[in-house]
Amino acid sequence: MTIFHFLRGPYLFLLGVSVILHVLLAFFSPDPNGYVYDFYSDAIILLYENGQIPAADACWVCYHPPLLPILGAGLFQLVDWFGGGRQAQLFSVAFFLNILSLVFAIYSFAIYQQYRKNVDLDLVLWGLLLFLPVTFISAFSIEADLLVATFIVASTYYFIQFLSKEEYTALILAAVMVALAAMTKYSGVVIAVYFGGVLLARYLRHCDSRLLKQGLVYAAVVFLVGSYPYMKNLAIEGTPIVGNQDWNTGKKYYDSYDFTSFSIKRVVDVFTDPKDAKLKYFPAYNNEVLTSHYGQLWTDFSFYTKAHRHGQWNHREGGDIYTGKYMPVWLLWCILIAGLVPVIAGAGGFIALVITREALLLLGMFILTVAIYIDWFLGFNWFMLKTKYLLYLLPLWLIAINKMGSYIPVKLFKVGLLPAVFFSAIYGFYFAVF
Repeated sequence: MTIFHFLRGPYLFLLGVSVILHVLLAFFSPDPNGYVYDFYSDAIILLYENGQIPAADACWVCYHPPLLPILGAGLFQLVDWFGGGRQAQLFSVAFFLNILSLVFAIYSFAIYQQYRKNVDLDLVLWGLLLFLPVTFISAFSIEADLLVATFIVASTYYFIQFLSKEEYTALILAAVMVALAAMTKYSGVVIAVYFGGVLLARYLRHCDSRLLKQGLVYAAVVFLVGSYPYMKNLAIEGTPIVGNQDWNTGKKYYDSYDFTSFSIKRVVDVFTDPKDAKLKYFPAYNNEVLTSHYGQLWTDFSFYTKAHRHGQWNHREGGDIYTGKYMPVWLLWCILIAGLVPVIAGAGGFIALVITREALLLLGMFILTVAIYIDWFLGFNWFMLKTKYLLYLLPLWLIAINKMGSYIPVKLFKVGLLPAVFFSAIYGFYFAVF
């Protein structure tokens, strides 16, 4: 397949290193659920034991669309056939999602290659994508975030192919993938509607019956594959989208969030504070938008290090889940400082993309999804800043970094980017094993 054509030589070697790290991540995980906060496994267990998709209020995360529970229940059954117990069942789901993260990386890089100009930066950005802590650590977890991101980037890749070649195979694949994203999390619906809007705009601009037919085919496939949970919600709840009790209260907590502060030290403080403090007591995680997203991008500080960081969430069946993952302070400082280069370069490259009107499809996706995401977390007064919710925007970040390479000597730029890749790999190894 076309998307795999680059996987040879050093690219294949880095992928092999990544596979080894992912296996270590799974092997040394302190819990078969993986590195989670919300226990999506509850919905899987309910489906497996009762034989039907649980009601929206049956568990804390049961309101989500049901694709992950369906896949998980299937893996549960497969493990059961081979005599495995509940621990093996949970591990099988987390490991499946762990390997799926490599598919996410390949499709993300394939999107990047559609737009990048500086080929010399490809290898270092491939390494950055493979070892980036937020995707690496999130990979081994029974959660839907990386699963929906994988479907979204796959859909985006095929949609880009369709726009350039107008082949129905690519359009149908894009529609199927985005429908599966909508079957996984509500964020998938945003992308499905966005792509539909792009097709509608093309038709309104040219008023060509051929374009109308393409839009109708896309809409039909998305509806047939992805509409079930929304039609069910509409029939039972009176609305296509439902949430748990903390969702959609109608309030906006504008004063609770700081959009300007940024401090690497406050990220490190979350790891080194001597008090037995929960995450909710750290503004650097809950309220400082830039600091929180940056810290979650480069470290595990959102969920995984201190044993009691989650309070009641950390005690299931009488045991602590996250224990012994204490990262050395020197490594935290190294990766957080090294990470400034690709982040600043990405910001500069993003502005350049806007000015030159390149990658417009992805820029539109960024503006729409980030606006919806900000509106969403403003509805909560703490604990809802999540970098991993935006993983499907990583291809645009890579493209923006590459764009910045048009204004900086490439060799110098590569030297500046390499520490972020190196310390990401070291961080991943240290986190997985220790």
